[in-house]
Amino acid sequence: MKDIPTGFEVLGASANGYADGSGTADIGQGDDNPEVVIYLTKGKSVSFDNKQLNVGESITLNNILFDQGKADIKNESMPELNKLVSFLQANPQAEIELSGHTSSEGERNIIFHFHTGE
Repeated sequence: MKDIPTGFEVLGASANGYADGSGTADIGQGDDNPEVVIYLTKGKSVSFDNKQLNVGESITLNNILFDQGKADIKNESMPELNKLVSFLQANPQAEIELSGHTSSEGERNIIFHFHTGE
């Protein structure tokens, strides 16, 4: 690496098929600086709603509400759906699968399944 400013720096690394990694270093002038080792783990990991989510894992979106007998989503569902919108904006390569079920029986849940677009 060349032309890294002096001082405390956070260095990042990424590679297809691996979760991103980072390391820190106190960079001084010249070529005599400590080696920085950044380990990348196989598989992609992202953050959703303050939880780590790996490729292939599913999470449940709660509070996705519908009017009885209709397919219209209620306004009370928007905060939960906005979390998904924010996730997709922050991870444009992500591919997701949404599935849900509405009826007078059972739980009112939507399943969110994370895939990588790589």
